[in-house]
Amino acid sequence: MIRVATLFLCLWTSSTGWAANRGAAVFQLCASCHGQDGHGNQLIEAPSIAGLPAWYVSAQLTKFRNGQRGKHPDDDAGNRMRPLAMTIDPEDVDVVAAYVASLPAHKAPATLEGGNAERGKATFNQCIACHGPNAEGNEVLHAPPLNMASDWYLFRQLNNFKKHIRAYDPEDAFGATMAAQAATLSSEQVMKDVVAYIATRDTASSSAGRPQAAASTMTLADLPKFEQGSPELVAKGKGLFSTNCAVCHGPEGNGDGAGGASLHPKPRNFHAPGASWTHGNTAASIYYTLANGSQGTGMAS
Repeated sequence: MIRVATLFLCLWTSSTGWAANRGAAVFQLCASCHGQDGHGNQLIEAPSIAGLPAWYVSAQLTKFRNGQRGKHPDDDAGNRMRPLAMTIDPEDVDVVAAYVASLPAHKAPATLEGGNAERGKATFNQCIACHGPNAEGNEVLHAPPLNMASDWYLFRQLNNFKKHIRAYDPEDAFGATMAAQAATLSSEQVMKDVVAYIATRDTASSSAGRPQAAASTMTLADLPKFEQGSPELVAKGKGLFSTNCAVCHGPEGNGDGAGGASLHPKPRNFHAPGASWTHGNTAASIYYTLANGSQGTGMAS
C-alpha cells in the first residue's frame, strides 16, 4: 500500500509540475502583449491579467476561440486577441488559465481621469448582486473580480457592453446579462464614476484565489413553504427582486426595465395574460430557471 501511495504521489507531482511548466510555456504567447508578469500594457490595449481566477480566464479564451468575443468590427483590441487565442491548443486553455491565476495579483495604477468615486459608490450598488460589495467577483454567478482591473479597461468594456461590441452573440447569456446592466449607465460620466469607485476597492478579498460559496442553500424540499408564502418571505423577496431583477423586468415585473431595452428576446412580462413560460410558472419551475438560467436569453443562472 505504501508503494502504491508513493507511486501515486510521484505521478501526481510529475503531472502537476508538467502542467505548470506547460502553462508557463504557452503563456509566452500572452506575454508578448500582457508582459511576463501579466501586468498588461495600456499602450497596446492589453489589460492586466495577473491573478485573475482560472475559471474566468478559461471562459474568456473559449469565447475568443468560438467567436463569442473579438469578432465585432469595432473591437480593435478584441480583433487582435482572437487570432492569438485561436492558436492555443484546446487542451492548453485550462493549463495556461491556471498559470495566469498563479501570477501574483496586481493592482493596476489609476490612469482614467474625470471620475468621482463618491458618486460612483451609489451606482455600484447595482453591481453588488453579482460582483460583490468589494468587487471581488463570484464564480457561481460567473462574475469576475473587478477590484484588480485596469480602470481604462473597465471603462472600455462598459462601453463595449453598452454598444454590444461585446455580448453581440445571442448565445452569450452571461454577456447579455452584463450588457443589460451596462445599458442602465446613462452617460460616460456615470461610467467613469463607477470605475473610479471600483478602483478604491481592496484586492485582498478577490475571488481569484479562493472558492466561492454556493449562491443559496435552498433545496427543492424547501419549495412548499415558498409556495405558501408569508409576509416576511414576500417582503424579503421584494427586496431581492428590486436589487437583482427589476433592472430588466421593471419594478412591477412588466418587462419594461431599462436594462432589458436592448435584449432580444425581451425580458418576460410576469403579468401578461396567457404567457407561455419557458419552464413553467410553478414555484419549482421558477426555482429551476433561477438556478439554471434560460438558454438563448439574457436570463443567466
